[in-house]
Amino acid sequence: MINVDNYSDILKLAEAGDNKNVDLMVGDIYGGSANNIKLDGDIIASSFGKINDIISQNRLETIK
Repeated sequence: MINVDNYSDILKLAEAGDNKNVDLMVGDIYGGSANNIKLDGDIIASSFGKINDIISQNRLETIK
């Protein structure tokens, strides 16, 4: 998916990246915090939850 096969390079990319670009956050679902269930908008709702949309829209180069 990212055309990198060296583990050290993958770690460097992960450290420099922002998980909010690929993870679906509570705020993405509720438009902010979900106060009724006491969840901040910054909490991960689904790891890699945005990947399907990114792939289907052919936007892999936008992941950072």
